[in-house]
Amino acid sequence: MSHHIKTLAINSKLEFDYNLKTIDNLSKVNIFVGSNNSGKSRFLRGIFSLKGNLNFSPPKETVDIERYYRIMLEFMGSLNGILRNAQFIGINEITTEYLEKEIENFKREPIVKEGENLFKLFHRFMDEINTLNENSSVTQIGGVIGSSRETKNEVIDKFKNSFEHYESQISEINSPSSEEYTINFKRVYIPTLRGLRGYEDTIQDNKDIYTERTQNDYFKSPSDSLEIHTGLNLYDEITDMLLGSVQQRYNMVQFQKFLSKSFFEDQQVTITPMRYSDVIKVKIGTEAEKNIFDLGDGIQSLIILTFPLFKFLGENLLLFIEEPELYLHPGMQRKFIEIIMDQKFAHHQFFFTTHSNHFLDMTLDMDRISVYKFKKELGEHSGSAIEEVDATFSIDNVSNEDGSVLQELGVKNSAVLLSNCTIWVEGITDRFYIRRFLKVLQESHPNLEQFKEDIHYSFVEYSGGNITHWSFLDEGEIESDESHASMNAEKICSTLFLISDKDDEKKKPRQDKLKAVLGDRYYCLNCKEIENILSPDTIKGVIATYENGKLEHLKKPKFTQEDYRHKYLGGYIDEELLPEGTRKRPGKYSAKSKTITNKLEFCKRAIKHIDSYEKLSEDAKDLTKEIYNFIKLKNA
Repeated sequence: MSHHIKTLAINSKLEFDYNLKTIDNLSKVNIFVGSNNSGKSRFLRGIFSLKGNLNFSPPKETVDIERYYRIMLEFMGSLNGILRNAQFIGINEITTEYLEKEIENFKREPIVKEGENLFKLFHRFMDEINTLNENSSVTQIGGVIGSSRETKNEVIDKFKNSFEHYESQISEINSPSSEEYTINFKRVYIPTLRGLRGYEDTIQDNKDIYTERTQNDYFKSPSDSLEIHTGLNLYDEITDMLLGSVQQRYNMVQFQKFLSKSFFEDQQVTITPMRYSDVIKVKIGTEAEKNIFDLGDGIQSLIILTFPLFKFLGENLLLFIEEPELYLHPGMQRKFIEIIMDQKFAHHQFFFTTHSNHFLDMTLDMDRISVYKFKKELGEHSGSAIEEVDATFSIDNVSNEDGSVLQELGVKNSAVLLSNCTIWVEGITDRFYIRRFLKVLQESHPNLEQFKEDIHYSFVEYSGGNITHWSFLDEGEIESDESHASMNAEKICSTLFLISDKDDEKKKPRQDKLKAVLGDRYYCLNCKEIENILSPDTIKGVIATYENGKLEHLKKPKFTQEDYRHKYLGGYIDEELLPEGTRKRPGKYSAKSKTITNKLEFCKRAIKHIDSYEKLSEDAKDLTKEIYNFIKLKNA
């Protein structure tokens, strides 16, 4: 299960302010972005504090509610038709009036009510039909009560046959081992006002002043299903778990194991709330135990963010977080996303606001993330000094590749690089491929030193031909006019590793210059471009996803990397593997230039097939080893 809510119905206040009735296309992780005062935090708090039970639609892979509604409409229509053909108004509790009312209800937008069994009406019909017999009361058209036994039995038989027919279809929607789909959520909100260190006078009074302040400002009367988590109450919460039920104690053990694996290189971590004190002690391995607030702001912040995941482990948690990037280095931001995507939190769904472009960058190579851009709009103002104009807000579900999102965040191209070295690549697909290559190398060799993106290394995209704008091609020449001088790459980042496509012979002089200047820090692919480094099996796997899973129509099924090494891959597929008339996908694999059309989509499909180091071609392995050794050298 990836997440519970695909579409969420909102209340009339949010509907008026944001001009929408539902928020759609929700995923496992939902990121709200926008400039300051754009309404994203207000919306986050609004959906967190929706009164009563939530109304929502689940993802199709969880339960196909649209199909259920279609089946129910057919089923109830069948029962209604049976009654009317027999000139019956009803039999026992099943009447044409009741059926027609429910049919109208099921013509509305498919929705699940939190706490109610989605299939309750179907099971109600099941119970009614199973109790029908020759003594059941019948009302006929015209008000006549009763009917011939033969007609009644015929209607009952038809009812039972109809039920059996549609029961098999319903069982395909829901798990055969479960007769219901009922969801109850626990909602937790983490405000920006959070931390592990309180004030002495409030500690003595056992007050969580952060929660009190947040409630007073935003939530006057939160319901029991809503919880505000600031970190100040962590001492009591950990104490309750350590002294609580078997499940709570188990969850606490899992939390300590998680801290050990994620932050302390598998050293044993023990968390102890000290008696007669408000301080939580943490012991790591053989090191002397220390106060939890001595661990560093980044780790403290992640403890606050992740504790609810273990407190409600296995429960249906909706976690709402304001700006999770606070106090987190870019590498820690990546770790946070990796943590919440873990399968152990399959029952959890996340909503957060952010100003971090690092989170957006991570969404490009991760599925199950939705991005929503918020914008405030003011009505026309008359110019009067005393007139006040109400603001409205817009929400757009945007592609994470949309440059306007970064503009809303105020991100500049000169964003500071914080890691110890940089890998310079031509474009986004090079970055995605190499990121996957490094991942499978380290996963396949757990004894190797492990390096993480945005901590030990980062990627820089220089956009192919733009490499001529950088100073390492100037060969020591000094431009007399400063305005014409190249950018000094060494001053921006002296620890770079540059990768380029081989392309054609025209580029060889440039490649020779780069090799002369950068030496071992330059790597020219021994092929046309990055796609040519993929193994034949990977390329076949990608083609199969475009060709409805079939490959028997490949003109040359046993092709090798040498066949396409120095050819544009798109042209090779179209001309030598799947000529015109044999392709099942609409459109060609190649653009006019013969390179792959829609390289990003092709790349995303390809990396799904690269799940182990053995899946790499020899060229890809050589490149990956070179990059890994460079990263290791610069992080020594």
